[in-house]
Amino acid sequence: DLALVMSDPENVNALVQTRYILEPQMAALAACSATAQEMDQLFTILHAMEKDSDKHSLMTHGYLFHQAVAQFSHNQVLYGFFQSAARQLRGLRVLDSLTLEIYLDGVQEHYAIAEAIAAKNPALAKKRMQLHLEKDYSQYLHGVDILNLE
Repeated sequence: DLALVMSDPENVNALVQTRYILEPQMAALAACSATAQEMDQLFTILHAMEKDSDKHSLMTHGYLFHQAVAQFSHNQVLYGFFQSAARQLRGLRVLDSLTLEIYLDGVQEHYAIAEAIAAKNPALAKKRMQLHLEKDYSQYLHGVDILNLE
């Protein structure tokens, strides 16, 4: 059962790698399919995030941002995979290992992703999401370079 495999702390690297594979693709899809109303929602999350100064609030708004990007990809299967992987990462407290400084720096990274999506530039949205995830999860992405095939 996939839920059982994903909830096993031994599989945290694989779980992060899964997110690293899926999320840039979802950002690219969102750049192709997000509506103006959805972009307004995405920027509303970012404006709230910009006002945050504590780790928990930044983490919450970051999660909402990534969830919205996944939803705005308009691919229910990918969205379901994202939801499951993100829920398991939160349950394994992976995000707790990130510092307040990383979360604060992440605000501008999220803006850069949103701007690429709003500009309807899938390649740029994908690349910006990839760079963001690499920065946040570098300790879990050992041996993932082979996935960067273009």
